[in-house]
Amino acid sequence: MQELYSASQSKSMDETSQNKFSILGATLMEDASFSTYLRIRDDITSASLAVFVAGGGNNGGDALAIARLAYLDGRRNIAVMLADAGKETDLRKAQRLACQSIGVRFTDALDGADLIIDGLFGIGLKGCPREPSKSLIEEINSSKAKVIALDVPSGIAEEVPFANGVKAYRTICMGELKSALFIPENRDHAGTIETTFPFFPEGAKPNAHAYLLNDQDLCVPTLKASDYKKTRKSVAIIGGSGRFTGAVILAAKAAFHAGAGLVTIFTEQNLVSLIAKAIPSAMVTTYEEATDLSAFDAVLCGPGMGKKHDDALKMALEQAKRLVIDADGIRALARLGSSTKGNCILTPHLGEYADLVNAFAKNAKPETPFAWEETLSEVQKATQATLVVKANTVTIKDSETLCFVDGQNPSLGVAGSGDVLAGMTLALFAKDGKRAAHNAALLHQKAGRLAHEKLGFYSSDDLIRFIGKA
Repeated sequence: MQELYSASQSKSMDETSQNKFSILGATLMEDASFSTYLRIRDDITSASLAVFVAGGGNNGGDALAIARLAYLDGRRNIAVMLADAGKETDLRKAQRLACQSIGVRFTDALDGADLIIDGLFGIGLKGCPREPSKSLIEEINSSKAKVIALDVPSGIAEEVPFANGVKAYRTICMGELKSALFIPENRDHAGTIETTFPFFPEGAKPNAHAYLLNDQDLCVPTLKASDYKKTRKSVAIIGGSGRFTGAVILAAKAAFHAGAGLVTIFTEQNLVSLIAKAIPSAMVTTYEEATDLSAFDAVLCGPGMGKKHDDALKMALEQAKRLVIDADGIRALARLGSSTKGNCILTPHLGEYADLVNAFAKNAKPETPFAWEETLSEVQKATQATLVVKANTVTIKDSETLCFVDGQNPSLGVAGSGDVLAGMTLALFAKDGKRAAHNAALLHQKAGRLAHEKLGFYSSDDLIRFIGKA
């Protein structure tokens, strides 16, 4: 688990390091720049022309400092492009003067660059970039050059609307990871995200704003040698309607492969024999038979359920000990406008999440990272559920923490993948009421990576085979 920090926290770390620990701002800039240079030295060396774009703030100072280090290291395939609109900080001025004094070349254009080091704006930007910076960002994005962003891609910040940022293939965060980079709307702009060494003193760091989860955080409950089908938990799935049978079948198979011992499916009468044939390990019966859901350790409501079974969700909200709501169940919850008892995990994709926002945060406009997180918190509080928002990154929000799983695995973007995650979440929730959402998201990503390594692209049926291996 890695700590993520907001822009205001990062600024506070910098100020505390200077005021409380007597570390000069120039020293912090040198530490960050030298560490970053070591990381991108090979990129600079292999470029025909590397252009450092330096804005007027300290982010531009970082770019200039790295250009100076590259020049002193013998690199002559570099140039600096100043983009300061006549304003610069003291630290940026000092780095500019140093570059000019030692002979670093300056340029007014990106022509010929096959590598751009982006130091136009840092985390402190507020509002949309104005001209000429707006056009410069567009020029950078339309060029064929690789882009390395310093700290954050310029135009990505907590109070900047989405879709205004530089698109980088690498982002080097200065000292600590920034939470805004992992919001789905921003993630593709950052490319590979790395950090320099943590040059802020430990006492300068506030409590983390959010957390980035990784495989080391995966902690699936293990089975005892004496476990059998009943001690491995009994779960129920409510779903299926009309022609939609695949979702409940995938969810049920995934629940078994994630460790559930008993799976019962409640579906429409005309689908019972079809689903029972597709998954003989499960018990399959009708919606009408779902009279006592409290008998199950956990219940999943929604896969393939359609719009005709809102009453099934009402019953699940009232009776289930632990409840996972997915797919059509999420849209039913939005229609009902109901909160849960706090024993619930919601697993929406972005479209379903938009329905939750419209139902539970009507006045929200999640157009910036700050507003996006505020909206997420508002929906979580209104529903009293843990949210698992599925996208290129997975966002997990409960009443206490905000976490991200940095999937970046497009092979998982296949029909039924979300149903597999729902079934996995169901099985793990039946066993562990606290970390099921986190464990299921991590396990789903790991299974996807294993499937991709083995098969390349795959179907959701194939994905299920890798859950146990993960």
